[in-house]
Amino acid sequence: MTKKNIIIVALIVLGFAGMAVDYFNILGYTVADSISNIATSLLIVSALLFFVRDEVFNFWLKFAYFWIPFSALIIFTTQTTTNAWAIGGPTRETVSWIMGGLFVAISLLLITIKSWQLRKK
Repeated sequence: MTKKNIIIVALIVLGFAGMAVDYFNILGYTVADSISNIATSLLIVSALLFFVRDEVFNFWLKFAYFWIPFSALIIFTTQTTTNAWAIGGPTRETVSWIMGGLFVAISLLLITIKSWQLRKK
């Protein structure tokens, strides 16, 4: 996977999630929204990866290969809505925002640390 391919994949997934709800009604809103939150997080981080060395990109890619399936598993095992009569846990949309935010924050931290380590060498 290259830096350019990451951005292309994120844009395709964003487009698919939007079209799936708006035009084809294939996915439910919560599934498409969760997918688009993950893709948006990936797009934000991948835009920053254009400015780092390949060693940093490869280091981050190992993290992304773990985090994206892990967060998808967490997101899709949460409930879609809370019951009106009881206080429930977080919804799928809330969890997707949290996991996406954590992905961006952890990615920025890893990119910064690895870039700093390589700069010292």
